[in-house]
Amino acid sequence: MQPRTIVFHAPKDELFDLRHSVKLLADNLLPAGNPDASFMAAVVAELGRRGFAAEGRLVKVGADHQMDAPEVLRALVDAVSLLCGAEGAVKP
Repeated sequence: MQPRTIVFHAPKDELFDLRHSVKLLADNLLPAGNPDASFMAAVVAELGRRGFAAEGRLVKVGADHQMDAPEVLRALVDAVSLLCGAEGAVKP
């Protein structure tokens, strides 16, 4: 079983190119029909509804590599809460 993974990446990260995160996720797809695939899609869709730039399992947030801005920290807390079911996310 593959781990549940959401990648948070600042589009203007000066150390790691955004394309690397995109490739990492593309190389580690969850197969269709896998309960984790639909669960992760639901979590990322909810992050998108909350205003974060979310697509696939990638959330583009922050201005640089440090990712210490309040909106980044809020996105991380929201994702962890959803993944743990603390905000009503349906676990498979």
